[in-house]
Amino acid sequence: TAPFAAAQLGRSGVGAEINPVGWIYLSVKSDPAPCSDVIAKLEEVVRASRHFPANERTGKEDFDKFLSLCFAPRVAAFIRVARETLDWRADPVDRTLAAFIIYYLHGKEGQALSNRMTQTKAMWPKYCMKWWSERGCIPPDLDIVKFLGKRIRWRYKKGSSRIAPGLSGLGDSSETLSEGSPAENWILEASEGRGASLLITSPPYLGVTDYHADQWLRLWALGFAPS
Repeated sequence: TAPFAAAQLGRSGVGAEINPVGWIYLSVKSDPAPCSDVIAKLEEVVRASRHFPANERTGKEDFDKFLSLCFAPRVAAFIRVARETLDWRADPVDRTLAAFIIYYLHGKEGQALSNRMTQTKAMWPKYCMKWWSERGCIPPDLDIVKFLGKRIRWRYKKGSSRIAPGLSGLGDSSETLSEGSPAENWILEASEGRGASLLITSPPYLGVTDYHADQWLRLWALGFAPS
C-alpha cells in the first residue's frame, strides 16, 4: 500500500514485499499490462489447458483429493497450466493475468473459480473437504474465458494508469533494499543524493500472522509447493 500511495502522490516510492501475492498485486496495480494482451494470454492458457490431463496427480494424495473437490476438472487444468507457464516474476502480461487468477482463485459461490470458500484467506484442506461434503457442494464448471474475461474487462473499464516511477523488490527488505542492491542507486538518483525522506514500515506482524498459511492456495497457484 505504501509504495502505491507514494506513486499516486507523485513521490518516488521504493518498497519491499516478502509475500509474492502482495508483490504481484502491487506491481499490477502500479503498472498493469494492456487489457488486450492480458485477454490474449488468458485465451492462450485456456487453449493449452484443453490438452492437459484432467486427472494429473501432484504426488500428494490428500491434496489431489482436495483439488478434485475444490475445482472442476477444466478449471483445475487451467490453473495448473497457468501455474507452470506464467512467468509472473519477469513478464508484465503474465504477471497481470496471474494477479487476476489468484484474486478470483477462491471465494463466494459464483464469484470465484473454486468451490465455496472465503475470499481473503484459504481455509485448510481437511476443513474444506468436510464442509463441502456435508453440504453437497460441488465446484463450478466455468467457461474460464467468459468468467475471467468479464472481470478483467470490468477492471479496465475506467482505464488504467501507469503512475509515477517506483520500485518494489520481492523478498526480505534487508536484502532487496540493502547496500549494493538495484534499489540503492535508484533511491539515491530519485532523491538527488539526499537519501529517502520518509520511511514507512509494517506493524510488527512477526509471530502474529502467517502470510504463507493465509495464502497457501494462491502461493501454490503461483508455482510454490502445496504446503
